[in-house]
Amino acid sequence: MGGRAQKGVFSPYFISELRRLPNVNDDFDVSVRIQQLAQERNLTVNSLAKVCGINPSTLAVGRKRGGDYSLDTIRRICNGLGLTLGEFFTPPNNAEMRA
Repeated sequence: MGGRAQKGVFSPYFISELRRLPNVNDDFDVSVRIQQLAQERNLTVNSLAKVCGINPSTLAVGRKRGGDYSLDTIRRICNGLGLTLGEFFTPPNNAEMRA
């Protein structure tokens, strides 16, 4: 693709910027964060998917792949819940975000 990033794939720059956030490191589990956000809002993961305009199977597949979600999926979750990407990747201090 001649150096162009694929849609929804994390670029090395994006990953390096995420690691600058206080709670983001190699142990940050996106699946756990998604479940936490759903629980905070009394939503099932399926309801969360519906609110965010995502097919529930997208969330299930990402979880089975160890939290391997596209940037587009995370962006949709953020938009559906009224969060910024920074808020998504900066959970409350008392939350356990490790797999």
